[in-house]
Amino acid sequence: MTATTEAPLSFDRTVDPRQVWSLAPETTYVTDWHFDPEREEFSIATRLPRAHLRYSDMPNPYPDIVLLSQIASQAGVIVVAELLDVPLESTFLLRRLAINLDPLEHNAISRDATRFALKTDREGTFFKVRRTGRPPTGSMIAECTLEGRPSGTLEVQGIWVDEEMYRAFRNAGGGVAPAPLPEEAGEPEPNTGRSLPRNRAVSRLRPMAKPACYSATVLVDEDDPTFYERPLDHVPGLLLLDAAKQATTAAVCRQEAVPPGRVVIDSAEFLFSRFAELHAPVDCQVDLSEGLRAVESECRQGGKTVCKANLKATVLDGD
Repeated sequence: MTATTEAPLSFDRTVDPRQVWSLAPETTYVTDWHFDPEREEFSIATRLPRAHLRYSDMPNPYPDIVLLSQIASQAGVIVVAELLDVPLESTFLLRRLAINLDPLEHNAISRDATRFALKTDREGTFFKVRRTGRPPTGSMIAECTLEGRPSGTLEVQGIWVDEEMYRAFRNAGGGVAPAPLPEEAGEPEPNTGRSLPRNRAVSRLRPMAKPACYSATVLVDEDDPTFYERPLDHVPGLLLLDAAKQATTAAVCRQEAVPPGRVVIDSAEFLFSRFAELHAPVDCQVDLSEGLRAVESECRQGGKTVCKANLKATVLDGD
């Protein structure tokens, strides 16, 4: 009897964008995947881009946690479609996202380090389909490698809804009154870690009454192809995630008197509680009072919490 060897995953193509709820190859990061039914294990290959309009606009070589969140979501779509047969036209609503770059030195992207792989199994996934007509919920914890070296974990949790369920969710949370942007929101913060002004997602940082606490206004550009690949009737969660990351980077720069190139957000957990509307400003707050390894961030709109985040920042050695 001859043993068979599983073919290695390919990193030199992209899967059909529809398989990961994307619209175009340039926004599809999964290149290949394999499910081992005997081990009940998923292996998912992705390629980290080195020349992306937004994600490559970084002053240090470590991967953007916003990009990794997209990769986690695309991997989760593959896993849930395989296990639950959820229709690909369903909408994925993100509830929780956690990213951990560990060890950090294994995460540096270079010309020879772009092949990023995820692995998860039955113990790392949880899916529940209710018989009452409520949407399926699920979570996935994946172990990650960059060029074969352990590089941390990605966790994603959410629900999959059809159009009718989506409208019900949109109407359930109550709205906020329309309001203009504050005057100070006109100029983007320069120390976000993004070099290009068009990629800066928050206004200039404002100190709050509590020491080591800052706030900024989220800058929403509905023409941004990264976050508005599809027409949306709300502020996308990925933009709020980017705003929290950028505001935290800027706050660390101010608190530690370092340039943004020395700041890495290497761990983050986001909890999304409601939709952020397009017609009112979103305030992003950052609290550094407990130190760089216990940063709290919150996005608020109309006095209501939209999402909360716990982040960890590292200041790299340098001049």
